[in-house]
Amino acid sequence: MTFSEKFALALAGINLKAIPLHHDVLSAYAVNAGGKPALLVKVPQDFDRSINGTRGIDVHVDAPNVVDRFISFRSESTGMTTMFDAVVDSLLGSSNSTANAGEAIERLLANFEQLQAMFASRGGMLTEDLIRGLFAELLMLLELRAAGFSADIAVNAWQGPYRSAKDFILPGGKCVEVKSLRRTNHHVNIANTDQLDPRDEDLRLAVVRLEKSAHGDGRGILDLVHDVKAWAAATPSAHISFTQALDALDFDVEDPRYEQWRFQAKDWAWYKVLEDFPRVRQVDVPPAVSNVSYRLDIDQIKSFESKPFWTEQD
Repeated sequence: MTFSEKFALALAGINLKAIPLHHDVLSAYAVNAGGKPALLVKVPQDFDRSINGTRGIDVHVDAPNVVDRFISFRSESTGMTTMFDAVVDSLLGSSNSTANAGEAIERLLANFEQLQAMFASRGGMLTEDLIRGLFAELLMLLELRAAGFSADIAVNAWQGPYRSAKDFILPGGKCVEVKSLRRTNHHVNIANTDQLDPRDEDLRLAVVRLEKSAHGDGRGILDLVHDVKAWAAATPSAHISFTQALDALDFDVEDPRYEQWRFQAKDWAWYKVLEDFPRVRQVDVPPAVSNVSYRLDIDQIKSFESKPFWTEQD
């Protein structure tokens, strides 16, 4: 069962119902905390870190005199949200496949600190790189709409704004990592080893080339936001997820400065990320290295070209 399915079981039960979550070295649980989902992770008895919460998530560490001590990451929202689902996936995914529980706890907390820093640093208008990334992910939402996905499925699959391992995690183990390219560039930036780690998923890398347009040409980012927002509005869960995603990005739809950002989008290029796909693997990263980012030359991965998985026959 997926993390989402186990949280659904916990939330469907009585208050404080706990469901074990799979992790290579940590004891972790999905918990119903008064209708709000909480991730509990067991910590050593001598754990002495003080962890603050962040936007949408409360954090609590059990007192030292408690026999079994846990750190709790609790959503501030009732029911499972895309944001909390993505955070759980990111925290547990980043700390998996480690040598021991101590190292896993350190990686998990380092990942959460990156999330805190991301939210704290947001303010004012997004940078051009963030705008391009958001534009590409909004385009992918519209691609999913055109392919027949419901707003509920597509928008709730969008986990890019939350530092999740993949930008889109769809039902059936179908995942998409979205990248944008400038007109003359042939490299995409890979932020960490998780982005192109297929695990047991059908993972596709989708790349779109974006050329900045003059006023009146191409499509504006505000146009895309309003298009997706109107699509999501008819479905309560999709509407909530889309609003939370924009909040996580600190994207103000009323800011007129975004009107200048218009792009012409070329056709998508799709690549199937198989086990032999060229990438940096976490097992090859020394334990002393906390994170690895790199650039991938798309001219060198033509042998992995594919189509969207929804166009393939089962």
